[in-house]
Amino acid sequence: MISSSLIGMVIYVLLLILVYVLIITEVVHKSIAALIGAAISVIVGSFLGLFDVTEVGGFIDLRTLGIIIGVMILVDVSRRSGLFQFIALKAIRMSGYKPRRLFVIFCLLTAFLSGIIGNITAMLIIGTLTVLTLIPLGVNPVPFLIAEVIISNVGSLMTLIGGIPPILVSSAAGLSFFEFTVFSMPFCIALVLITINILLLIFKKRIPAKFEFDIAIFEEIDPWVVVTDKKLFWKSLIILSLTIILFIIYDRLRLTLEFVAMLGGVLLLFLSGVDPEEVFRSLDWGTIFFFVGFFVLIGSIERSGLLEEVAKGLS
Repeated sequence: MISSSLIGMVIYVLLLILVYVLIITEVVHKSIAALIGAAISVIVGSFLGLFDVTEVGGFIDLRTLGIIIGVMILVDVSRRSGLFQFIALKAIRMSGYKPRRLFVIFCLLTAFLSGIIGNITAMLIIGTLTVLTLIPLGVNPVPFLIAEVIISNVGSLMTLIGGIPPILVSSAAGLSFFEFTVFSMPFCIALVLITINILLLIFKKRIPAKFEFDIAIFEEIDPWVVVTDKKLFWKSLIILSLTIILFIIYDRLRLTLEFVAMLGGVLLLFLSGVDPEEVFRSLDWGTIFFFVGFFVLIGSIERSGLLEEVAKGLS
């Protein structure tokens, strides 16, 4: 007789494929696809007796959601001051007004931040900066964003706080933060540089050789022109910097990443004087609900034993 667990595995494989197809084809919004998958996975799991509906809440990774929401608030309030636009102008000048050099700068910055604050947090910050920099210049940000996602995954392997994989590896090998970093960083730096060069070749035709604007006029622009609120600018810069520092040393202070993210976001929101309702409305709730749905879907799949079987097959 076929066990309910095996039936569940088969259904979940098909369900996971369906969700990915819906996301890739964009038949529905990614959040809807994930939530549909989550709902079906809960119904299947409950019907087959794999888990109780009351356990579903435990599938959701509140730590990750806390980091995402906290950083989203931090980024949104900072954006209102003109901070990211200011940094964008500085980055453009640093690149010598060459898009491909700017591409390299953004990739290196992504790798660095991913190694010290994690790839999710880094992408929320760098992704915002990239879009705010390139859209006004008429440059397609997609190649930059794709490259940054790839680089962030490589860069996050530099240190233990970059993501889950380094933590798992270091725990299994019994490596300290220093030992892991000394061993991993040289390889990651080399891999980042190689990857950037490969990505430059791939996106060469999609990244213009030069910006289509008068550089002389751009040189005359005072970066402070884009700063709409200087008080909020300095508050944002200070709190964002302190938050990044806390992301680096959070474990020594016995804090958690989600606490640091929410602390930074809420503190800046409180000090900014910006209407919280405006900030909350501007958050990317689609992404948040996508993660909620996906966590439930993956949690259901895990309870079916599918992931364990895959792990056994790979070992």
